[in-house]
Amino acid sequence: MPVTPIFDWEQSLLDVTVRATIKGFKADAIDVFVSDVFVKVNAAPTYLLALDLLHPIIVEKSSFRIEGQIVKITLPKATEQIWDTLCIDRRTFFLSPEERRAKEENEKKDEKSQATAAAAATKAKLNTTEAGATEESRVEELPSDEDEAEAEANKKGDDAASETKYNVEDEDEEDSINRPKTLNDRRRAAIRRAEALYNTRLDSRERQKAVEKKRMHSEQWELERQQRQAIIDKVAKEKAEEQQRLYEWEETEKAKTAAKNLKSPADIAMLAAAASASSSSTPAVRNVGETANFTINFTPKSLTAPTRSRGDEDYYRRSKYRPVSVEDSPMFWKERADKAYRARDFRAAAEAYTESIKRDGVFLSCVANRAACRIQLHEYAKAIDDCDLALTLLANTPASDTTQQRYKAQMCKLHARRGAAKCWAGQHAAGLEDLRLAVAYRSTDGSPDGGTDASGNPSYSPEAAADAALVSDVATLEAY
Repeated sequence: MPVTPIFDWEQSLLDVTVRATIKGFKADAIDVFVSDVFVKVNAAPTYLLALDLLHPIIVEKSSFRIEGQIVKITLPKATEQIWDTLCIDRRTFFLSPEERRAKEENEKKDEKSQATAAAAATKAKLNTTEAGATEESRVEELPSDEDEAEAEANKKGDDAASETKYNVEDEDEEDSINRPKTLNDRRRAAIRRAEALYNTRLDSRERQKAVEKKRMHSEQWELERQQRQAIIDKVAKEKAEEQQRLYEWEETEKAKTAAKNLKSPADIAMLAAAASASSSSTPAVRNVGETANFTINFTPKSLTAPTRSRGDEDYYRRSKYRPVSVEDSPMFWKERADKAYRARDFRAAAEAYTESIKRDGVFLSCVANRAACRIQLHEYAKAIDDCDLALTLLANTPASDTTQQRYKAQMCKLHARRGAAKCWAGQHAAGLEDLRLAVAYRSTDGSPDGGTDASGNPSYSPEAAADAALVSDVATLEAY
C-alpha cells in the first residue's frame, strides 16, 4: 500500500507552492495530476500524495517541476486571499448545515465550561492564601467581577449569533445544494472538469494543426507554381537567345558571301547594260501547240499528329524540355495507363489517362482511350462525353497535320466507340447513327487503322479489335 511522502507548503496572496520529497524514482516515473480542487502526485507503487485543496485554483496556469528528489508544484489561486489550511477538514466539510451548527454549539459549550472551571480553580486558589482581611475581601470581589464580565461577553456573543443566524442559514442552504456529499464525489467532479479542459485543449490543438496543414499545403502549391513558371521563363529565354544567335549567324554568313563575290566596275557596267537591253526588247511569242501539262505529286507529311504537335508522343520523346518531376510528363501517365489496360485494370487505366489529360488537355489518344476504359466500366455517359471531346479536337486539327487515311481511321474509331456507348446507354437511334458513320469512315481493307505512331511504327491501341467487332455488328443493330 503506498505511503504519503513528506511534503510542505507555503503560500502568498497569489499562489500556493507545494514541495514533496520522492526518493528512489526517476522524473519520468512520477505522475502529477492537477485539477481545480484536487492534486495528486503518484510514484507507483511506493508513494501517493492526494491533496483536497481548500479553495479552487487556476488549472491553466498551474505548473510543476522535478528537481532531483523534490517535486515542486505551483498552484495559482482563483481568488486572492490567504488560506487557513492547505486541505479541507474532512470531519466538518461534508456535514449538513444542521450538523455543522450543532457541532459549533457543542464546541461553544465546551469552551464556556472550560472557562468556568478555570475561574473556579482560580477562586479556590485565592481562598487558600493566607493574607490580610483587606486582601481577602479584594480577592473575594475579583471572581464576582470576572463572572459579570463573562456573563456580559456571553450575552454579546448570543446577540451577535442571533443577528447573523438567518444569514448563516441562507449561506448554508446554498452551500448544501452545490457541496458534494462525499470526498469521492468532490474528487470525481474535479477529475471530470480536468478531463473536459484537456479535451478542449486537444480539440483546439487539432484545429490549429488542420489550419497550419492547410496553410502549408497552399504554400507548397504556390511554391511549385513559381518553380514551374521559372522553368517556363527559362525555356522561353533560352529559345529567344538561340533565335538571336541564329539570326546573327545568318547575317554573318550573308556578309561573308557578299565579300567573296565582289564585282569589278567593268562587271557592274556590263550587268547594267544587259538589264537595260532586256527591258527594252519584247519577248518572243510562245508556240501554243507545244504547251505541255505536268502533274505534281506532293509528298505527304511523315511526322503526323492526331492534334497539334504538342499532343503527339514522338514530340515528347524528341523534346529538349525536361520537367522537374517525371510525373509531370503526359507520356509517363499514358504509358502507365497502357500497361494497366493490358492488365485489364480499367479503373486504374482511366485514372492514369485522366492524369495525362490534366497535363496536356489536347492529348487525343488519351481522351479516346479513356472513353474505351469507361465503356468497360459501364460509365456510358462519361464515355460519350470523352468521344465528343475527341471528335471536337480532331475536327479542329489543321489539314496539314494529319493524313487522310489517319483522319478516317480516327473518325471511324471515335464514332464506333460513341455508338457503342449510346447503344449500351439505351440511346439506340443515336448509337446506330454513329455506327453508320463509323462504317462510312472505314478503310478499304475493312479494319480502321490508327495503330501507328507519328513515325509510322506500330503502337499500342487498346480497343482496335473491339472497334472492328462493333463496326461489323451494325447490320445486326439495324435489324434490331
